[in-house]
Amino acid sequence: MSNKWIKIVAAALIGVLLLPSCKMRRHVESHTTMSDVYAMPFNTLSAKMIFSAYQGERQLFSVGGQLKMKKDSITTISIQPLAGVEVARMTFTQDSVTIVDRMNKRYFKASFEEIKGKTQWGLNHHSFQAALTNTPFAYEKPIDASKTDFNETEMGNGDIFLQRGYKTVVQEFVMDAERKLQSGALMGNDMQVRWTYADFSSSMDGRPFPLKLEIKLQGTNNPFILAFAFKKISENEGSGWKWNYKIPDNYQMLTFDELISLFPNKR
Repeated sequence: MSNKWIKIVAAALIGVLLLPSCKMRRHVESHTTMSDVYAMPFNTLSAKMIFSAYQGERQLFSVGGQLKMKKDSITTISIQPLAGVEVARMTFTQDSVTIVDRMNKRYFKASFEEIKGKTQWGLNHHSFQAALTNTPFAYEKPIDASKTDFNETEMGNGDIFLQRGYKTVVQEFVMDAERKLQSGALMGNDMQVRWTYADFSSSMDGRPFPLKLEIKLQGTNNPFILAFAFKKISENEGSGWKWNYKIPDNYQMLTFDELISLFPNKR
């Protein structure tokens, strides 16, 4: 994998973390209840996957990887162009994010508070975890959404539409009649982030689980799209996993500005 591709993949991964946190402008109050809010039934989760990214209709990359998650604690994404050969990884904890580019011996690490100080974007591990695992979430909360967080409307086709507002952020979710989450959105006057789920051919503790996730940043002529295609999902098999990864002393630390400069067609 070339140096250019590593830059694109690393930038895309941090982009996934930042997209749900972009500054929004609309405001909607919501106080009614929803009848069913659920959490994913796992303690640890692992999945082999293919990452693909697009700028408009142009594919930027497609590369293999592996996701490992410890619920409400830590998530790692390992980029592996060849099985077992890691060239980069991202670690997302309750209070920080770390990206390690092993091929080029460099890394980025910052707390969410540091990132917020530079960008005004609010990040938390729970929202990222929920988006990856087909679960509704309340944007600003680091815990599971409550039943009072959403307005709920039953659509004529049997779908269930959920909406909520928090300060300047508007959220929407669509569930089907069986309450499988089909899509989610964060919206503003000049930007929309939407994600959709497909291929519910797998299951987790009896609950249908999507093997495909697509995240689209709209608001530009060439929207940025990141697609996850899960190959295999395993739950509660991570009792022996080692989460600590020591960054070698000879790796160069990137600043936030240097990391953002890696974005393709950055905004």
